[in-house]
Amino acid sequence: MMPLDPSLLSPGQRLEQAIFTRQGVKLIAAGIALTESMIRSLHDLTTVKDGSGRAWNLVLADTPAEVRAAALMHEAPRPAPGAPSPTDVVTDSGELAIEAGQPIEPLHDEAFAYGAFAHPDKREARRTRAARMRLADEFVASLEPVWDSIPIKIKAVTSGAEPYERPVRKHGEHWPSDEKLSVFRAERVEAVRRIIGRCLAGVRTNVAEPLAIVDELIELARKFPARYAQLGLGASRAPDYLPDHCYTTAVLAVGIALRLGWGDAEVRSAGLAGMLADLGMAAIPIEARHATRALTEVEVNRVLRHPAMSVILMDVIDGLPEPVRRAAYQHHERDNGSGYPNRLKATKICDLAKAVAVADAYAAATEPRNHRQAKRPYAVLEELINLGSQRMYDRRFVRGLVEQCGLFPVGSYVELSTREVGRVIGAHADGVDRPIVRVVTRGADGPVEGPIVDLGEFEPWALHVLGPADAPWIDAGSSKRSG
Repeated sequence: MMPLDPSLLSPGQRLEQAIFTRQGVKLIAAGIALTESMIRSLHDLTTVKDGSGRAWNLVLADTPAEVRAAALMHEAPRPAPGAPSPTDVVTDSGELAIEAGQPIEPLHDEAFAYGAFAHPDKREARRTRAARMRLADEFVASLEPVWDSIPIKIKAVTSGAEPYERPVRKHGEHWPSDEKLSVFRAERVEAVRRIIGRCLAGVRTNVAEPLAIVDELIELARKFPARYAQLGLGASRAPDYLPDHCYTTAVLAVGIALRLGWGDAEVRSAGLAGMLADLGMAAIPIEARHATRALTEVEVNRVLRHPAMSVILMDVIDGLPEPVRRAAYQHHERDNGSGYPNRLKATKICDLAKAVAVADAYAAATEPRNHRQAKRPYAVLEELINLGSQRMYDRRFVRGLVEQCGLFPVGSYVELSTREVGRVIGAHADGVDRPIVRVVTRGADGPVEGPIVDLGEFEPWALHVLGPADAPWIDAGSSKRSG
């Protein structure tokens, strides 16, 4: 390990060792080509002082352990869940995973499992943190020439209907019960949580781990096209629980990609991008993610920067296709130029990002939040269709979502022409207004589930949907309409 003088650096230089702060935080990995803006930010870091008045020096080192030994860092004890961390916590790989004062949550499990350390200074200086954030943005900017060489558009290899030919089996055969489906989903969400935690902790992870979850989704989508959306929308979903949202977005992104007729590689990339696009939100303290108040300017800025943080955190996933990182960075861009971080317009946004944007927006709007109930699925879909017509979202991808989830989406309630109310549990791409429903009535002790009815097996004049409805236990009149 040796001190670093940024004045000796030059643009285009590739360092043989990584650059760290005295707190043990890795700033730039070995082998990355330096840019002028990176070097300017490193200069800023050498002039910043902490609360004791000491200069924050930069060092070159092969491993974070060298920096920890020189800086006399100590192992950080794990606070109780929900308790604020007394110090900044730096992981064994040199990632600042937890900030001083940030409540401890399950996403931090891997940080402590693989080694968590604290510096005597306890907290990074504000100006140091700002300079470090600029370095993250500059690293992402250095990837853009690589991204520019990747085609933006994805060509369909099938009509989109081929993987979705209606199976000979009946609609419910071999599909799990609601109880088994909830267990299945909870296990996958927990697997996603571990992946997010490992990325946040800077632990090397092979792409095969998240890809196994995506490949399972693709297989289920092809086996059970009408019921597939239940994996994302039919089970109970936790309020603002990041891994839950990431899994739901992956489910929907895979479904949209298949509906558009993309090839296997592109569908897999869509699933990976859906799962990982919001990795950067894990770096935002939970009190900001759960806030029922207006966010502060600092918090808003961090939310706006989470796509760049997602790209940074993905750097530990070995074998991740580069289009996935670009899609994660662009997934909050909007076709009309109203998105962030770069206000790109339609022709500059990659198709993968457009697929994730629609999946992410639908998943987020239909999730419960601390300050509101989940929005009705039909109302969310109607809003997305309207926004598509206003060129905020690409209408092709909104149509893919409708074909996947149905015009009356999975998880919503509808009033049938028989005046019965049904919970939508499946959808047909070739009949988006002909869902599969489970009849539900209001009983003395709560909802009573009745038979499953596939409207695709009836002529429209014999049985059809009158419109969306509230759940029977919400309103005594089963025919009450909802928006």
